[in-house]
Amino acid sequence: MKKMGLLEQIKNKGLVLDGAMSYELGKQGVDTNNKLWTATALIDQLSKVYQAH
Repeated sequence: MKKMGLLEQIKNKGLVLDGAMSYELGKQGVDTNNKLWTATALIDQLSKVYQAH
């Protein structure tokens, strides 16, 4: 399997960055007190992830 460069990855599949996401999502009431909080937020509260961005 060919490894994609960063720009190719963004163009083909997009890219999600979560720097400072926990603070913004925490303000919106999303539970960020577990190791998989990012996955949980994406599955259970996607609209709040969009709002944070």
